[in-house]
Amino acid sequence: MGDEKEEKKVDFVVVGLGNPGDANSSSRQNAGWIFIDYLANCISLQTFLMAEMSSKDIKNEEEVLKNIKDEKGVPKYVVPNFVKRSDLGALIHDTEFSISDDILEKKDDEAKLLRIILVKPIEGLMASGYPVKKIMEEYKISNPAKQLLVVREDMSNMPGSISMFDAKDSKRAHGGTDSINSVCGITEYVRFLIGIGKPTGDLSNGQFVSNAFQPANKEMDMLGYSLDLTAQALQHYAAYGDFKKTKKKYASNKKLPNKLRKMEGLVFPTTILDPLQVKELEAEKRSEEKKAKAVCKETSKIDKPNTLEPPKSPKKNGKNVTKEEAKPDVAPKKTEAKVEGKNGKAEEKKNLKSKK
Repeated sequence: MGDEKEEKKVDFVVVGLGNPGDANSSSRQNAGWIFIDYLANCISLQTFLMAEMSSKDIKNEEEVLKNIKDEKGVPKYVVPNFVKRSDLGALIHDTEFSISDDILEKKDDEAKLLRIILVKPIEGLMASGYPVKKIMEEYKISNPAKQLLVVREDMSNMPGSISMFDAKDSKRAHGGTDSINSVCGITEYVRFLIGIGKPTGDLSNGQFVSNAFQPANKEMDMLGYSLDLTAQALQHYAAYGDFKKTKKKYASNKKLPNKLRKMEGLVFPTTILDPLQVKELEAEKRSEEKKAKAVCKETSKIDKPNTLEPPKSPKKNGKNVTKEEAKPDVAPKKTEAKVEGKNGKAEEKKNLKSKK
């Protein structure tokens, strides 16, 4: 228990409105869902880029992006996992990310590490309020006015543009946000509205929003620009918490850039897991980490460097010599022969005096 880390509090819950099912995956009404998949991939890609650039000492991220996919076209970064929480009525991606440097306005501004919950309700767009209420309770969201961010499509905005609101806007009634207002009993929370334009010809509004985004007339490319713009606006708001400042910077200019990024498709790679699979993956990860620690511990014992100093070579007169040569030069001890007889002592004393 003592080794367990305290779980980081959730900073934001980001809800993308839409309808489940493959038939709706690229529909205009699912712009919110598309954004959630897009943002999840952006965060995973950012994590991969930072790790690659740090480990390989690469300063230009374009070098990494050139080889972002393997030979089979599979992304090298970790594909985001969404957990199907039937009890909450939503697909959940719980992740952390740092604000991009290009979003921060000053060099001294801190790039905070944020925990966000990306949500795709699966009970239908018109019933979005029920999952949102459960999720806010599950993740202890105490201030929805600041922490709840909802992304949806908007016919009042032209394609390629976005709008932002932080309170109920009667002119832009919407089934998904109306459900959130009613079920959760709130109207103050941040909304990002992605422009899809209005139908032309004989199409009804219902038919128009149910149809898929089209590559013709650069409609998909304009949506791609809106996704980029919404992601930047969300990061800016997360960094500074200033709604008016973020709205002025990202949601006021309706002019499109001259050159739009080409969007080949609108389905971004994700994996859907059930809670049991998540537990198995977490247990496997803990087991691998435990094995890695054990291997490191054993390796450190084997490879522990010998700290004892090697014996020093004997020296004589500043030069290395053998042990025999190193023995000190000892002069033979001189002794005086004793004289036997009566005069022996006198002779010995005489010899001592002569030495002096």
